[in-house]
Amino acid sequence: MARHILEPAIIQAAGCKPKRIEEFVGRVNTGCSSVSVARMVSPPGWAEPGQRPDFDEHTVVLRGMLRVELENGDALEVRAGQAVTVAAGEWVRYGTPGAEGAEYIAVCLPAFSPGTVHRDGHPAFAASAWALMNSTVLARPSFRETSGFHPSTSAAFAPVM
Repeated sequence: MARHILEPAIIQAAGCKPKRIEEFVGRVNTGCSSVSVARMVSPPGWAEPGQRPDFDEHTVVLRGMLRVELENGDALEVRAGQAVTVAAGEWVRYGTPGAEGAEYIAVCLPAFSPGTVHRDGHPAFAASAWALMNSTVLARPSFRETSGFHPSTSAAFAPVM
């Protein structure tokens, strides 16, 4: 059955400077563990620790430039209209050093989880990952009641009739 996702869950991101994560599909907003789809809005100068995630990540840049640093020392500058794919197990570090920051869509397979991202220098992060993720949800979506939809779930979707 098709589901209409009314709005994303807003999640605080790791890294220096605040970055906005709008999760439309994933563990927080819809309870989906097989895939996550999120819109990211990163300010100029944002950077996060390196990571070696257990998920594939596919990113499409909508505005600005996303810098993707790789384990071999190379760096990709992924600009608006371009995409980058990072396979599970690859070390990567993301940042937005440009003057306009960046806006992009990230798709993770399976869904992003703080416990499977394996950030550099954050051994305690994985131990308390799920608690941290739930404590940094800035806004949970509102719900619209429709036939077959129960608003007590943590999902922000409504069946399409």
